[in-house]
Amino acid sequence: MAKVRWHGHACFEVSGGGVTVVTDPHDGSSLGLPAPRASADVTLISHSHFDHADGRRLVAKPGAAVVEGAGLREVKGVKV
Repeated sequence: MAKVRWHGHACFEVSGGGVTVVTDPHDGSSLGLPAPRASADVTLISHSHFDHADGRRLVAKPGAAVVEGAGLREVKGVKV
């Protein structure tokens, strides 16, 4: 069963099957929100606006995959 958690703005954490995916992580301060507390195996960045660009370093585990932009891919066993 997948677990979904919203971290504000466009940032979601989806966990299941031993993999955690975080979408559009933000730094928090630029949005007036707390920074997300997540630990991602895969980080998805939909676009490179200021509010998403630095968030990836806050949530990505060492060795995590970072996927930027549109397109279909399979990363760490997850189709994104």
